[in-house]
Amino acid sequence: MSRVVNWGTVWGLIFLTIGYNVVTAYQQKDTNKQVLQAQLQQRARELDSLKTVKYQLDNQLHQIRSALDQCETAQTSAMTDRRQTVATRGF
Repeated sequence: MSRVVNWGTVWGLIFLTIGYNVVTAYQQKDTNKQVLQAQLQQRARELDSLKTVKYQLDNQLHQIRSALDQCETAQTSAMTDRRQTVATRGF
């Protein structure tokens, strides 16, 4: 009987150790998963922020190009008007 109790204790400790290792590994895996999810969410927020800034910069670039085009058009019109004036006056 004493021998059965000893073997039962040994096997019980073995199963207890295996069970503890399984539970700890699962908790570690779950913790790693949560950390990775948090990092992924942070990267997603950064990406959204960068997309917003890119959109704003694209709009500013479009406005600058439009203003430059208008300025160039005004300069070209002024030069054409001067040439026509000079040509009609005969200078």
